[in-house]
Amino acid sequence: MRTCHVMLLVALGTPLTACSHDPRVLQRDHMRRGDSYFAKSNYYSAIIEYRVAVQLDATSGEARKKLGSAYLRVNDSQHALQEYVRAADLLPDDLDVQLTAGRLLHLAGQFEEAKSRARMVLQKDPRNVEAVILLGSTLLGMKDVDSAIGELEDAIRLDPHQSSIYTTLGAFELSKGRTEQAEAAFRQAVELEPDAPRVHVALGYYLWAARRIPEAEAAFKRALELDPKSVLVNRLLATLLLTTNRVAAAEPYLKTLALTGPAGRFSLIDYYLASGRFKDATDVIGLFIAEGVVSVQVKLRLAAIRLSEGRMPDATTLIDEVLLEEPDNAAALLAKAQILLADNRPVDALLRVEQAAEADPKNAAVQYTLGRLYASRNEYREAIAAFNEALKINPRAVAAQEQLARLYLIAGDPRNAVHAATEALNAQSENGDLRLLLARGLLAVGESARAESEAQVLLKQYPASAAVHALMGSIYQSRDNTVEARRAFERALELDRNDREALTDLVALEVQSHHSDRALDLVEERLAKNPRDPQLLELAARARATAGDLRSAEQLLKRLIAEDSSNLSAYGMLGQLYMSQQRLEEARLEYERGLAENPNSIALQTIVAMILEAQNKTDEAQRRYERILEMDSGAVVASNNLAWIYVERSQKLDFALQLAQRAKQRLPADPRVNDTLGWIYFKKNLTGQAIPLLEEGVKGDSTNALHLHHLGMAYYQAGDWVKARQTLERALKLTTWFPGIEDARRVLAITGT
Repeated sequence: MRTCHVMLLVALGTPLTACSHDPRVLQRDHMRRGDSYFAKSNYYSAIIEYRVAVQLDATSGEARKKLGSAYLRVNDSQHALQEYVRAADLLPDDLDVQLTAGRLLHLAGQFEEAKSRARMVLQKDPRNVEAVILLGSTLLGMKDVDSAIGELEDAIRLDPHQSSIYTTLGAFELSKGRTEQAEAAFRQAVELEPDAPRVHVALGYYLWAARRIPEAEAAFKRALELDPKSVLVNRLLATLLLTTNRVAAAEPYLKTLALTGPAGRFSLIDYYLASGRFKDATDVIGLFIAEGVVSVQVKLRLAAIRLSEGRMPDATTLIDEVLLEEPDNAAALLAKAQILLADNRPVDALLRVEQAAEADPKNAAVQYTLGRLYASRNEYREAIAAFNEALKINPRAVAAQEQLARLYLIAGDPRNAVHAATEALNAQSENGDLRLLLARGLLAVGESARAESEAQVLLKQYPASAAVHALMGSIYQSRDNTVEARRAFERALELDRNDREALTDLVALEVQSHHSDRALDLVEERLAKNPRDPQLLELAARARATAGDLRSAEQLLKRLIAEDSSNLSAYGMLGQLYMSQQRLEEARLEYERGLAENPNSIALQTIVAMILEAQNKTDEAQRRYERILEMDSGAVVASNNLAWIYVERSQKLDFALQLAQRAKQRLPADPRVNDTLGWIYFKKNLTGQAIPLLEEGVKGDSTNALHLHHLGMAYYQAGDWVKARQTLERALKLTTWFPGIEDARRVLAITGT
């Protein structure tokens, strides 16, 4: 008696029994069941049946084709790609399979393989329009239009008030030497099927990516003539106009989109909101309300309108209703953060945005907002991480690139600033602010010639820009051309007397040129009108000290510290003044009297601690810093200085590291902070992490022998004896003594042999 064979498909969880030995019969049964499920839109069950069919006959191109089609219906493009490529190999004469495989390869960025599929189809059918379009797209290295437009729309939402957010599709790199062939393919498609909207869309898409905006617009308009109600073409034209700063011209296309359904209406509402046309936005929202639709999305838009009108309670009520219904709604959490910011509650706002990031980590708008909030708190490392995350999610978010370029410059990382500004300019070549950031970054990395080239472009475009003339002044100053530098800075101040960059650089120039009287005149005229301005107070104090008026400099520094208790530079200057006049004890007693009246003053407590440290009363200074941090854990000067005491005493290195990292977050470019953190890493034998920070410390203050000593010792520990010797020799040339000088001499003796 013959028995049935039983097959158990463990991976699929589907037991199979059959009494036939012929696998072809089994396969046909599973194909038939798969077809039945597919016809009923039960795609997951169809996938199971088709997979069994493929296992029974791996060479069945038809089974793989159907399996790939089912995967596509459930948006599993990765498995669909695998099956369609195999099916295309097995069914070389099935042009639809070849084209589908080509499109999936194209979307996966496998352009060479996609191009081969397109050419295979064209060999068999030279007039196949879909193959021609696919060939052109692969030659250009472009992916699908719909995703590209979606990313552009998101980029606009990040910063709707920025002009010319994108003038091209930006993220695509035109394949060198193939652009003419690509254009020829798209134009061939138009010749083959001139009345098909999709061929004009494809041509317009290419022209947009090639920065030929008027021609792209004309191609899209031709597509719209052929299909006036096309959602894609109306979206394309609206986005193209918005990204080229023709906001008003986009409205007709958005109105057409509004007739196609809720998504189109919301696009029109968002356009009105970004344009400040709140009544028009309210009117469109009224259409939803008239239909009895008061969804979460409707409430969010209404809340935005109420907030813009200053009706805070109404906006709050609407957002709270949404959050009650959907506690993790990222858009609602962002709106709540905006309300909290308007209510001057930045800490609570940040918590809401962080909650939104946790709820929806792939939301570019959330990451962008998070970056803006961190930047406002001077938490540059966190801000940079957030903006980079926004760009991972949406590479077209040029607003995030611009923020990154700015932050990298502030944080003392000009190379990354240059990279970020260059990337953004590739998409937004007419943005003067970006070009200015690029030039500043180039100057900071020592590429003066390139910086001047960018500055000359800006001068032609913006001859009356104070910022551009200030940039030219910095370029001249980097070349020690004092006469031209002064002329450029003065021209900048003629154009904008309050330009801080030009003022700061001109004051420094006058001080270096021994014209302290000119420097004082420049600053004090402005200080009289803005007596609490921290930057002006610091400039005035430096000018007074250079002029020898130490008493006035002292008073200005006290005012500065009262305005900004975290200004490490001000504390350092004040300490130097007291030491130069041998007035440390007198100053300490004066501040102690002030503390008797105001014991919770962080500024006064910090000054006393620093004086005690300068008097070598380290134990007492340590206790003071610890007390300050009990009062305010964010006191950046106390964090840095206490960390330094711990590391010098080889105590609590892990806690010292935490304190120094906290100080680095608040003052990322301060040389003393970088030196402290780097020296802690050195003490913990983490030389790879120490050296970059110590190099930043030396770069920020190249005349500080202690910083040079620390860097030299780190080079020695890393085995780079040449750099160690060069750096330590520089330290010894600056002064006859510094802490650790004997270690420096010992290393020099070793490395000199």
